[in-house]
Amino acid sequence: MYNILKRIDFPELDSQYIEYYDVPTRTAMTIVSYKIYEDIKSWWILYLLNKDKFEGAPFYVEGGTQLKYIKDEIRSAIYQDITQATVFSGRHY
Repeated sequence: MYNILKRIDFPELDSQYIEYYDVPTRTAMTIVSYKIYEDIKSWWILYLLNKDKFEGAPFYVEGGTQLKYIKDEIRSAIYQDITQATVFSGRHY
């Protein structure tokens, strides 16, 4: 969901849309994103869903951490919703 404060938050998602990934060792979030989605650019989705598991910067996650993530087929719909909410008259806001 994209709100007027230009901040993205996810509502409580139904468990049918969520899966879990166990991080084996301290890993950069871009690498975790690639292992889950085959895309390094989706790290921010993982961060937003798991904010409580990060201390300080969201760039690394410690080994032994279980992260929840949105199933890939739902992720594309989320990207589409964000784009529709932030593009007006052909311009991104």
